[in-house]
Amino acid sequence: KRLDVVIEVEAMIGALGRERLESALYLAGGEKDKLKRVKKVRGDTDRRIIHVMEGLELFPGSSSSKAVVKAVSGELKSARSRVETMSQQYREIFVESFQEKILRPLQKLYAGLSEKTGDPAVRPYLGVGASLGNYIEDELERSFMG
Repeated sequence: KRLDVVIEVEAMIGALGRERLESALYLAGGEKDKLKRVKKVRGDTDRRIIHVMEGLELFPGSSSSKAVVKAVSGELKSARSRVETMSQQYREIFVESFQEKILRPLQKLYAGLSEKTGDPAVRPYLGVGASLGNYIEDELERSFMG
């Protein structure tokens, strides 16, 4: 059961990555059909956040993990608002919000939960996902800033 929650956290991170991409595409073009895609992806993200919050009950000390997800949800709401108003503060939206305040804390949560799955055979593979996610985010930041 705990492994399912860890996998759901990973899926939530993936959904947030898709939301970030669709948001960037919308801001680049501003077409209504792109906004519809953003809203569809947001629905998937929101469902995954709910599943993760419910699943975190299986882990000892779940209140700190839930606090991370709640903080991420608050930042996500702010980023979404800026996307909907067609803000041109791209760095604030995509680097400071999505990368630093949303994805990075969730990657740390994922790594921590991976350690608590209780299955020693699975733990090393879960940690690879977190490391790869950090590497990808660092590369995206370099390309954005460069």
